[in-house]
Amino acid sequence: MSFQQPWALLLLALPLLTLLRRTPDVPVLSAPWSWQERPTPWTARLLWRVPGWVTALAVAAFVVASASPVREEPRPIPPEASVSVMVALDVSGSMTDGSNPPLERATQALESLLDRSPGFRVGLVTFAGTALTRLPPTQDETLFSVVLRNAQVGLSDEGTALGTAIGLAGQRLAAGEAFGRAIILLTDGMSNTGALDPTTAASLAAESGAAVHAVLLRDIPSEGEAILEEVVRAGGGRLVRSDEADDLLSTLRELVPPRGTPGPPVYVALWMPFLLGGTVLLGLGETLRFWKGRVGR
Repeated sequence: MSFQQPWALLLLALPLLTLLRRTPDVPVLSAPWSWQERPTPWTARLLWRVPGWVTALAVAAFVVASASPVREEPRPIPPEASVSVMVALDVSGSMTDGSNPPLERATQALESLLDRSPGFRVGLVTFAGTALTRLPPTQDETLFSVVLRNAQVGLSDEGTALGTAIGLAGQRLAAGEAFGRAIILLTDGMSNTGALDPTTAASLAAESGAAVHAVLLRDIPSEGEAILEEVVRAGGGRLVRSDEADDLLSTLRELVPPRGTPGPPVYVALWMPFLLGGTVLLGLGETLRFWKGRVGR
């Protein structure tokens, strides 16, 4: 059991103060045939304090309920569990440079991904200086191929906004129901623009159950690789460098999560039993206090 508002547990000092408060004197018993008063037995003294203890327990139960206790349970996986992948594709100008442009290699591999690896959904985010959702996760390979081929260079401001792209892809994955989520970042550059830090974006995506992988399509300076290593470490994914990605399609297949990967856990609220228990204890305490008042007269 954990608490969503743990600071509220500080209020548990209230019932403790109630118990430490001085209890009124227990009435002294006297026999009608004797002029001498007799001390009250210890059992009676103990019972005299019971109403205060019961009330303190009621207050403690209310405090625990206010702290929003929850129980974490694994998310159930249906028989036809789906897997969703968001591809974040760099379309900056450098992706078309050279005799074997990184963008062309990435496009060819991505077109074959759905065709040869059925059973999961794939969506597309393109980015340069900004990021744009081209397609939410889909199993329609023809639609994905058409959208991918139309992801032309120059539609975004120049630059490489890795954080913005990861954040947007994470939002798209979080909006759908899937039991295996991954973001695959394909880029050839260093993060040099964007309001969202790439490592922070990867951490947020990982918290929602999505692993963040990066495929580096050409060699870049060591500081750029260091940033990508921090990103995949925060996102719980892998970094694949250009010299390791000769067969890019096989690499992409390896980065697709297996069917039935559990999503974020389910949190079951437990405040109601504490609220009901506290209400019952409060009523019992008031009943005992009324009885104590009648006896003490």
